[in-house]
Amino acid sequence: MDLQHLVAGIVILLGVVGCRLTPNTLQWSPKNQQAAIFVVTTDYQTGQLARLNLEDRSAQLQFANIHSDAVIRVFDNVPNIFIINRLGGDNIQKIDPVLGTTLQQFSVGLGQNPQDLFIREQVAYVTALSGSDLVCLDLKSGTLLEPLDLSQFADADGSPEATFLKGHQDELAIQLQRLDRETSFLPTDHSAIVFWDMKRNRWSGEMKLLARNPVTDFKESADGNWLVGEAGQVGHQSRLDGGIEKIDPRTKTSKGFITTEEQLGGDLVDFECLHEQECVAIISKPETSLVTFDPRTGTRLRTVWTSQGYHLQQVLWDSESETLYVADSNPRDPAIRVWASRSLIYRLDLNWKLQLPPYRMALGKRF
Repeated sequence: MDLQHLVAGIVILLGVVGCRLTPNTLQWSPKNQQAAIFVVTTDYQTGQLARLNLEDRSAQLQFANIHSDAVIRVFDNVPNIFIINRLGGDNIQKIDPVLGTTLQQFSVGLGQNPQDLFIREQVAYVTALSGSDLVCLDLKSGTLLEPLDLSQFADADGSPEATFLKGHQDELAIQLQRLDRETSFLPTDHSAIVFWDMKRNRWSGEMKLLARNPVTDFKESADGNWLVGEAGQVGHQSRLDGGIEKIDPRTKTSKGFITTEEQLGGDLVDFECLHEQECVAIISKPETSLVTFDPRTGTRLRTVWTSQGYHLQQVLWDSESETLYVADSNPRDPAIRVWASRSLIYRLDLNWKLQLPPYRMALGKRF
């Protein structure tokens, strides 16, 4: 379970963002001039997908109607946007990235609470937080296929709490939080990643994570390994028992933490690595801060931006343009904060005045 579900009820009561850097008038010309940032925005009652165009800095704030609890997926080899409408929506929404029209909408089953999807040919694999199966969906017909049974990897409540997905060659990696529903979704004895061989249709491996409760997507490091953020116990029961773990997908083994929550100084929300010497992370204390750290030592370097509430939701790094985007859900000033260099000194004001607070972002290139 991510931190948003623990604090959504109090977000609208929290204060304004405190800025540590003054917006700069630096001239910025992104290299991906036909690209756009697609932003899931929500006040937990209404949801909208916004399109923020990088070439002319224009904003289409009501680009598409979506569920109030949703996340977004884009794929390099698939031309459309996919919205995972989660708790109460229970469907996958395929959207035209130019027109904003909904092309198809697929149910994954009532009450499933889908979390992520991965597409291989015409099959969509979908994780569901409330069930014990990995949902399989035929994208041509919209029909549900035989699901993959994850119950053998579940904790005592019968559900493994499957979340993020990552494809690697013929294998599909699945994050399992393994939370206890009887104790307000506290982490159990361990979390794990399991591997499904999509070619041979069989389970091909399981590895226990060093910390519990993975909360971030799989990120790729410069050396070809994966990075996963693990938050452990969060909120009022926080123990700073998580970290960012490096995983070798070829051997299915851990290479240890590149940093820990103790080193960062808060519960981990999200992170991105800008280069081999510096990464950024959002931490919660419970107010959220954007901090930098050295992945070689794990040492926290400096604080870039601080809120006075649980407002910073996601970081997105565009390595081609060397631009960092931060989703700031402060209800009094919802915005995408932008830093246009690896030094993170110059913050830009692109005048993207959002109507609803941003929750998740995705970079769509050259539609």
